[in-house]
Amino acid sequence: MIENEESEGTPFPGKRLPDMEVKEISKRFLLAFRAEEKGKFLSGIPTACLIKGPDTPDILGRESFLGLNRVFFLLEGPLRIFETSALAVQAFVEGKDVWEDYNICVFDESYEWCIGITHNDTILVSDQNGKFESPALPSIP
Repeated sequence: MIENEESEGTPFPGKRLPDMEVKEISKRFLLAFRAEEKGKFLSGIPTACLIKGPDTPDILGRESFLGLNRVFFLLEGPLRIFETSALAVQAFVEGKDVWEDYNICVFDESYEWCIGITHNDTILVSDQNGKFESPALPSIP
């Protein structure tokens, strides 16, 4: 791993992965979450903006997310991936300055879910297996 890389503002969370690991992880990630529709080529649109799922602004505070000790934090343009924890991701997103408009994807090695945080702070969640679903609220009789 490479020492923590400084951004122009808030330091990125975790340790930056070497280029060989980034190549392998990003290839699997893009196959899982950036499948292009036939006949459409969306190369200029950041992956975080293309995540198919609902806007879920509270996801970074959910216990089901915060309990994850190993996640990948992907930045595009240039492509960089950091290995970090969910708590560090939450701290980065909440602590960054308003002018820091990154497109971020957070996922783990299962490639079953992804959180896309766009440059305008929309938080999209692709979670087909329900890993981050909130517990059902009790019904009121």
